[in-house]
Amino acid sequence: MDCRVLNIIQNLDFINLITQSVLNEDDRNLVLTSAELLANNFHLILYLSESHAILLGIQPNVTRMSLKQAIGKSLRVFEQYKIQPSVFILCTNTISPSLQPLLSSTSQNSHWQITKCSMWAEKFVIISNDATFLHDAEACKHLDPLVVLVIYFSGDENQIEKLLNVGNTTMQFVHSIQ
Repeated sequence: MDCRVLNIIQNLDFINLITQSVLNEDDRNLVLTSAELLANNFHLILYLSESHAILLGIQPNVTRMSLKQAIGKSLRVFEQYKIQPSVFILCTNTISPSLQPLLSSTSQNSHWQITKCSMWAEKFVIISNDATFLHDAEACKHLDPLVVLVIYFSGDENQIEKLLNVGNTTMQFVHSIQ
């Protein structure tokens, strides 16, 4: 696994940021339980506490295979820990066109695309880099932390620099972890 990704995903403040963004609550007991690098550069990270599980995926191009891998991991998490995870995939490039019919927008967050998943996950969200538009400086300053992470992991230096310049605190934070 890339050292940059590894340094970030195991940082306690990063884990708290993920917890707040995904669960909308504080769960200071959530810990990094496993991190895998699968085919097609798909990082799959599991954070776990007694009552919550977050499965975080990071991948350049999300495909049907990515979804199958995430669903399989989600089912194994439930089988082993008896907790349905919240699955969030940060897509740093594009989502396969064949997946688009399976996804829908959510009123909870305009950058999130969700799929029906009640059988194998608490929620399943894909956040894509192509869903991020950085035109308004004020909006950039208060961008969803998970969207900021997509931009950071995409390595797009222009977008990263723009967020740093407008004072986006999430970007400043992850940029400082390196």
